[in-house]
Amino acid sequence: MQKERIYGTIFLPESPDNRIAGVWLNISATSIYIEVPLNTFKNESWQIILGEFNGIDEITFVNCHSGGGSSGAGGTFQRIIISYLIKGLHAFSQSDLSFNKIVLTSPVLTKWIIEKDGIEAIDNNTYKIPEEKEITKVEIENINIVIRLGHSTSYSSDTLQINKVCSISLESSSLVDISIFSGMMTHLKKLILFITHKNPEFKEYFLFKDKNSDYQLINTNESLRDDRFTQGIQVRYSNVKNSFAEIIKKWFELKKLHSVIDLSLEKCYNTEMSMQGFFLSVCMSIEIFQNNFGKKTSDILDREICLNKEKISESIQDENLAIWFKEKSQYWNNPTFKDRFMQFKDEVEKLINGVFNLSAEEFIDKIKEARNDIVHRGTYKKQFTGSELFLAAKIIEFVLRLEMMKLIGIDTMEKPNSLFDNAKNNIDVLVRINKKIINQTNDARTTKHRIQAKLAR
Repeated sequence: MQKERIYGTIFLPESPDNRIAGVWLNISATSIYIEVPLNTFKNESWQIILGEFNGIDEITFVNCHSGGGSSGAGGTFQRIIISYLIKGLHAFSQSDLSFNKIVLTSPVLTKWIIEKDGIEAIDNNTYKIPEEKEITKVEIENINIVIRLGHSTSYSSDTLQINKVCSISLESSSLVDISIFSGMMTHLKKLILFITHKNPEFKEYFLFKDKNSDYQLINTNESLRDDRFTQGIQVRYSNVKNSFAEIIKKWFELKKLHSVIDLSLEKCYNTEMSMQGFFLSVCMSIEIFQNNFGKKTSDILDREICLNKEKISESIQDENLAIWFKEKSQYWNNPTFKDRFMQFKDEVEKLINGVFNLSAEEFIDKIKEARNDIVHRGTYKKQFTGSELFLAAKIIEFVLRLEMMKLIGIDTMEKPNSLFDNAKNNIDVLVRINKKIINQTNDARTTKHRIQAKLAR
């Protein structure tokens, strides 16, 4: 987005006649803010501010708060930070921020969705552009999510440029508060990030109240640095083409999955997260996932625990001791982290093959101990080296992601080039990279020692 600085006036919805002139609107990819003359407002936050600016006319600023000040040749200003703005509309209340459709474009889905039908050359000067195609449509809580693939054209004096464009529409038969649309867009971006492993940010937002009115929404770009992502499972459009609608539906409707989604994507949103933080996050994720979607407690809990608990309880004669034991043993009926993780031991066994010289159960035991050591003692080095901890975390992450994919309807074992094989290949690549780094470090240490030995002679 090109940086803009525009001059205009603003006013509050409750005081339309009290207009404030000499206001600067600043728009860039990372921030939207207005600069107003100092001491214009006494408040610190505003739900809605309205304005009129050169070349834009009516404009609505939403979720505004004071953000310090600035001074220069033009005077001293108060800076007001804007969450987003809507061009062409004066919304005097929250009820005016209701729409029946929002349309946006997705750069990453434009590249990710590959269809056979493309631009066809008729002759040297004639091309046939495919008609817009509906990729999928799914209804979520009375709002339709419609994904379409089409083309945009632009002209110059001697050039015609044609670009493929993937658009996403959220459509309702009645007016819906913009916050509802916003929540759906956020959750949809998480799905796009999950399946493409690329920056999911949308662009070119347009809002509609009816067929004859449309408004442009501009917000800050929250682009993720996908060049800093660690290895991820590469889901192709062909993997989900026939079940895309069902995948989207389950992604939204499986409410117990939402907390797991946030934890599983945390490393993408925070690429600077420490290895310990990443490790604990995936441990927590897989434990919550198993609790919400795995086998029942009665199926994974060791029956001897319940039997022994009952025998001990029956053998206690002292009433106070019996009360104490009941309180202290109440969690014996809950599965441990190991109990839950062992449900996925077959997948673990395959992924650790050639990585850790351990059985699945031995590996899970080390994970359990490392988790406890980090939480209680702040160290993991009794169980893993630094690089091993990262590899262990990636294995847990891939086990979790594969299970999440199966839950929402993605076939992870479909041949050729199954998603499970893709996960295993990613682990093997990380092992090779790790070995190369270790060898280079050892070579550097050897060279250093040789130089030191020569200098000491």
